[in-house]
Amino acid sequence: MHVKVDDWEVFTKIMEKNEAREKYDDAIAAGNTAVKMEENEDLPDILSLLIGNLKSGQKAIITINIVNKLTTVGDEFYNFIFPMNFIPKYKAAGSVKKKGSYVEG
Repeated sequence: MHVKVDDWEVFTKIMEKNEAREKYDDAIAAGNTAVKMEENEDLPDILSLLIGNLKSGQKAIITINIVNKLTTVGDEFYNFIFPMNFIPKYKAAGSVKKKGSYVEG
């Protein structure tokens, strides 16, 4: 994952879940912007992305590279399922809920 917030830019790395949580929590407590992505323990196909201490008006660009094992279908074909759902769980300031999604209000 590559994260760019204003002039701050970082390539992230994979680490143990507890270590990642601790580093994220420490950064947030120190008032720094922090980003963490983790796999849902109950649903391994679900990833959660957390961005903490992003200030109003700041722009975040997040690039995620997904690597997935291809399954074979017969002897000649490969199968790849591309994740297509993006379900944000935040509500932007000044937005109102309308039919299951948030719109600017």
